[in-house]
Amino acid sequence: DVHIANTIEDPYTVAKAFELIDAGQALNEVVFVKGIISKIDSINADQAFITYWISADGTAEGQQLQCYKGKTLEGLALADIEVGAEVSVKGNLKKYGETYEFDANNEIAAYKAPVKPLFAAGKYYLLNKGTGKYLAGGASWGTHAVVNADGLDYGIAFVDGKYTLDSQVSNGGNNHFLNGEWNDGAAMGWTITPVAGAEGLYTISNGTNFLTAQADNQVLLQGDATAEAAQWTLVAAADRDAANIATLA
Repeated sequence: DVHIANTIEDPYTVAKAFELIDAGQALNEVVFVKGIISKIDSINADQAFITYWISADGTAEGQQLQCYKGKTLEGLALADIEVGAEVSVKGNLKKYGETYEFDANNEIAAYKAPVKPLFAAGKYYLLNKGTGKYLAGGASWGTHAVVNADGLDYGIAFVDGKYTLDSQVSNGGNNHFLNGEWNDGAAMGWTITPVAGAEGLYTISNGTNFLTAQADNQVLLQGDATAEAAQWTLVAAADRDAANIATLA
């Protein structure tokens, strides 16, 4: 047998849970396993249990650990448990036939709801509040982030809880994304956050600093999210194009 020293702060991975089950170790011990919900089989509201599966990355591929007839966390309704949520589960491991699982009466010990996109994926112009201009490429080599009257229609997608901004300004291969202060880099994840009390306004951050328009029209990463020059409106490309056509009619 192994000595079980894991805790909610230091849970096992799904892979480790499989390893323990295959080795026949720790099956009589209460353990914690962390994963992402990949599938929900059933909810029994009358008996207050839920059966679901977790995996390392939340996909339905690879190792799947069933949480059979589990209990929810206090304050978390069964109906609010979602695919994509990160959970730490507490209980006894076992193998039932070919199924690797937590035995009945396991419990959700920690729950982190999945991050959901703020808007649909698609092409958007990014309008800066402070300057009234759109995010684009220019200045050095024509690829530095700037603001101007025309702007670029960025392809925005939600990937692993963050956003990628495809400028379509290519530097060869897949180097056509807004990466830091340049439009021709590899894809990177941006955090887009609503500005409190200002509907339709967002900040765009690399996790530390915020895209901020300058007086000379360059766009730099700076630390003040409250500056109007660091706040942006997303204008759907189709809506802007339609408005431009209307002005020509």
